[in-house]
Amino acid sequence: MENYKILTWREAADFFSSDKKVASSIHISSLITTAKKFHIGTPVSFQKTAYTKNDLENLQRAINFWRLLEKEMLIDFSGKQNIKIIQENFLACLSSRTPLLIYSVFCPSYQKGLGAIGYTGHIGAHTKKLLSLMASFILKISKIGVETRGLYLFSDLLLENYEKLQKINYKGELKNNYKEFQEMIKQQPARDILESKLLSEIPSFNKKIGEKGITSGSLGISKKVYLQVLERNKVFYKNQLGWSEEEVVLRTQVLARSYFFMGKEFKKIYPKGIMFWSESAYERGRMYQGEGEDPLIPIIYPRKNE
Repeated sequence: MENYKILTWREAADFFSSDKKVASSIHISSLITTAKKFHIGTPVSFQKTAYTKNDLENLQRAINFWRLLEKEMLIDFSGKQNIKIIQENFLACLSSRTPLLIYSVFCPSYQKGLGAIGYTGHIGAHTKKLLSLMASFILKISKIGVETRGLYLFSDLLLENYEKLQKINYKGELKNNYKEFQEMIKQQPARDILESKLLSEIPSFNKKIGEKGITSGSLGISKKVYLQVLERNKVFYKNQLGWSEEEVVLRTQVLARSYFFMGKEFKKIYPKGIMFWSESAYERGRMYQGEGEDPLIPIIYPRKNE
């Protein structure tokens, strides 16, 4: 057995980190334990695991990945189930030597102001910031030694004020918005491993959601999540766009149905992918994950500036 190291999870954590706070983290414990499910290490007893040189290298990458997440992700907001599936998807890609996909959905930049309709034709400050943040995050993962790629999905579906948009040249504005979006991706240091795509290029989204969004049927989310999102939506739609209470309620319901459907589809299309959250309202991520879904669609919520 001279080619192996036999370690407990705590010994394995200590082996890779001099930071005792990191080494004793419950998430590092679950990461090391879960790694065995993906053949990174061979159990020799209830507490001990045998690791080959290749196992140890992969475990080092996994721990480095999690330490990166601890620095850049809102762990407390994420929830245990979400953390579990993030770890599993990462370890599955690491073990099988398949690229880890990080993807995100970006909304177009809306005209703001009471009664405003349509789009600016340019990407806004928030989109620019999150686009670069995601690119930086992906580059950091790739430097750990894990093949990673990023997919930016531009939402040309599920449009705000759909009926009123028919009176203006919104398609031209969206086209200009997406063109600028693509150009900014090309400017990122990680551009060789990044790509962009319209949401409408996904057939099931184009057919089921369309520009109107899903306007009938079950919401797919709990009442608690619905009410949290509704209250957050009121702040934006009523204060910045001048919408009525009824308009906010209807829009929130359309978003809930559409996001829930998208979450289920993303799990089919990108089964080992991980979503990077790009919206300012983090509560909306719960709508992608739905109620009673197992597994959840995994979502990384980046830390906001303090």
